[in-house]
Amino acid sequence: MSKDHQLREEIRESVDEGLIVFVRFLADVILISALSLVIGASALLLGRVFDGVEQVTHDPLQAHVLFAFHLMMLALHVAAALWVGIRGLKRFVKRFQ
Repeated sequence: MSKDHQLREEIRESVDEGLIVFVRFLADVILISALSLVIGASALLLGRVFDGVEQVTHDPLQAHVLFAFHLMMLALHVAAALWVGIRGLKRFVKRFQ
């Protein structure tokens, strides 16, 4: 009876660890989705802002510099989202190997 109880506890611990890893993976997926929405919204909004800056200041160079800075920030955000996703996927796959 003791071995049966011990086996059940080991199975329960394994399932609990698997659920924890799965929930973390889902949290990473939700975080990536939220970051993607924020990145897309900021790209649309700031694209219009840069057009307005160029029209108001009549200085296309300033608008281009702002746009280049915005592209750099977008690249950093996309890289961060990919890093979180890859890290979460590795952890998820590693758990079930």
